[in-house]
This record gives sequence, C-alpha cells and structure tokens, in this order.
Amino acid sequence: MNPLNGGWLVVAVVNNDGEINEWSEWQEIYESCKGILGFTKQVEKTPAKIKLSKLSDGYGFQIELKIKDSTENVV
Repeated sequence: MNPLNGGWLVVAVVNNDGEINEWSEWQEIYESCKGILGFTKQVEKTPAKIKLSKLSDGYGFQIELKIKDSTENVV
C-alpha cells in the first residue's frame, strides 16, 4: 500500500462542563490506498487510525489537525 499525504492529529476529551479535560499526544496519521485488480480507476482506501485507549471517558471530543502539502503544484 502506498501512503497518501498524512498529517498529525491530537484529540482532546471534553466532559459535560464544556472544558477540555485531557489532551492526547500528537500522533502521525496516514491513509493508504491500493489499486483494485481488474479496475482502472478504482482504488481501495484504508482510513487513517488513531490510538485513544490512554484517554479517559468523556462527554465529547475536540481535534486539532496539522497537514503538510507535499504536492509539487506550487503556483
């Protein structure tokens, strides 16, 4: 599988008070894709995954995402 453009993600746990109670560590994330045998313009995608097992339970969540453009189509 070939990794596509990735990014970095951090997740915050929010309790019912509307305040952020806990942040995860920054995690590097990537989605990947591969061609489907016998098809020209179709790909099978695997979504990016993050680990949240170290975070406590919460009422909601908030994320921050950093993305780097690695394309060469600079204007």
